[in-house]
Amino acid sequence: MDISDENPDIASSEPNNSEKKKLKWKELEIPSDLVSEGLVCLEILENGNDKEIVAPKPKKRKKVNKSDSKKTDPAQEVDNTFDENEVIKSTRDWSNIAKDFTIPSTVLNNLYKNNLKSPTPIQKLAFKPSILEKNDILISSETGSGKTLCFVLPIVISLYTQRTENKIECLALLPTRELAIQVKKIFFLIIEGLNLRVLALIGGISIQKQERLLKKDPSIVVATPGRLEDFLREGKLKGMFELKFLVLDEVDKFFEDNSFKEVESIVKYVKRPKIQHFLSSATILNMKDNLNSLFKLLSINNPKVCICTRDKQLVVPYTELANGKILHKKSFTDTHTSLPENLVFKVIESEEKYKEVRLISYLVEHLCNTENKKCLIFVNTVTYVYRLESLLSLILWKDVHESGIKKKYCATFNVDTKLDYVSGIHSRLKQKQRLKRLESFSKNKKSILISTDVASRGLDIPNIDIVVHFHPPKNKSLFLHRSGRTARLNAGGVSVCVCCPSDKEIWKNLLNEINKNFEQMEFVEEIPSDEFMKYKSLLKLAETIEQNEFRMSKEKKMSNWFKNAARKADIMLSDEEEDEDNMRSRSYKFMKSEKKKLLKIRSEFGIDN
Repeated sequence: MDISDENPDIASSEPNNSEKKKLKWKELEIPSDLVSEGLVCLEILENGNDKEIVAPKPKKRKKVNKSDSKKTDPAQEVDNTFDENEVIKSTRDWSNIAKDFTIPSTVLNNLYKNNLKSPTPIQKLAFKPSILEKNDILISSETGSGKTLCFVLPIVISLYTQRTENKIECLALLPTRELAIQVKKIFFLIIEGLNLRVLALIGGISIQKQERLLKKDPSIVVATPGRLEDFLREGKLKGMFELKFLVLDEVDKFFEDNSFKEVESIVKYVKRPKIQHFLSSATILNMKDNLNSLFKLLSINNPKVCICTRDKQLVVPYTELANGKILHKKSFTDTHTSLPENLVFKVIESEEKYKEVRLISYLVEHLCNTENKKCLIFVNTVTYVYRLESLLSLILWKDVHESGIKKKYCATFNVDTKLDYVSGIHSRLKQKQRLKRLESFSKNKKSILISTDVASRGLDIPNIDIVVHFHPPKNKSLFLHRSGRTARLNAGGVSVCVCCPSDKEIWKNLLNEINKNFEQMEFVEEIPSDEFMKYKSLLKLAETIEQNEFRMSKEKKMSNWFKNAARKADIMLSDEEEDEDNMRSRSYKFMKSEKKKLLKIRSEFGIDN
């Protein structure tokens, strides 16, 4: 074996003197985005020091005095103490669903302060068979009905009363990273003050950090199959599992994503007698064959099924449900288990070329000129996420490019806007970027998020008022799950279908599958012609600004790369660089004047404060 494979320091040792004297041309690696701009090849004279051509070292961060960082403004401190009698009174519904069982006061306090004062119908159904009877539980209820708390609460209460130190006693498997983070947050809210720890083992986060957190004795692990299987394969969890609870949330997704083999591998590793299982999904009753395979894998005999639909609420042994063929009855299809009663559907009819104009006018009317609202817009391509993110930021919020240019060239940066945030998420973003954007969207009271269907599955982003389907979903299941991001936990919500002539039949079929008649839908009114022309001008101006700023951003990136490479190679650049800077300065000034025109039109629509 080559010793350099074992010791990277040897592989990077200094060349000998004879090698230093040889000069030859060496091709530099070019970033892919610069290749796309037309740069094909760049070479420098190699003299043995080419290793020095590296990215500049990041500036050292100024150390923060730990004692100072802990100081907070007294005015900003929040009093988290609550009147005990008020907590007991407000959470009485929780105590009443299991009169023979006492919920710990700390748990009631956590429910109270997180505004979970009363159980939802599905939570009422699941509580007794799970926490008193210790049954394996199947949960089937509409999206947004509170299924997560159906397993979080009994697990937390049980571990609080009987905890085994230094062992992982609960494992929750989720099909996506975003869902895992979401479930971890729910666990975290309920375990506060209970001396229990929860850890998320998911991809996209440092393995070393997760290894450190494992040493802090987590009793609950929330994981995606891929990362957890990696940890098991490498022996990092050896001897740590002593499971009492195993959760498979959004269980149908494991079969759709072909990740069931990973689930099988994990279950075989952690399996032990007397584990209580929780399986949940809005569409779980439509997967009878897959359920039988899952029951066999988990050694589940006859779980209790908790079903909550518009028409029925019942708890029944699975064998009775299956033998009675209730699984195939229309009243138990996913149409009824996935559409909240308080969800309103609307249609925006438009010509293809004016879809964006109609979208902007709708957002101005229903977001900018109303109280705090959140809007989630679904598109079918990553390219369109980029497009709408840039245009809607310019038109309704701030120019995203201004964060990277000098303040004297900015026009929208300090404008007091009615909208708090505009961003987009898609599968090409790194995990940290996606989580950061989701968190910002959740925190801001009036915000817009543009997304591909990566965010349409199971994410519980609170207080989404409007879901817009800018492009029609590919199937009924996606339509249901997209729409289910709003009208959650008895809140109201609107699902808006943007329809042009070319996809009218698609929309008719999708709505028909959920028992809606396209012709009887509520249609959003047409825009008056004078307003329509103003919105059209606003969009056209925003497109021009965005195209120019995108071009300037690419040119600046290419120029900076050249300058850095030249400096490291001791190459003198021509005076043309100064001319380029002057041209860029003139372009920024022109763009600022164009953005001032845009702000003027924005003010006419009342978009800014």
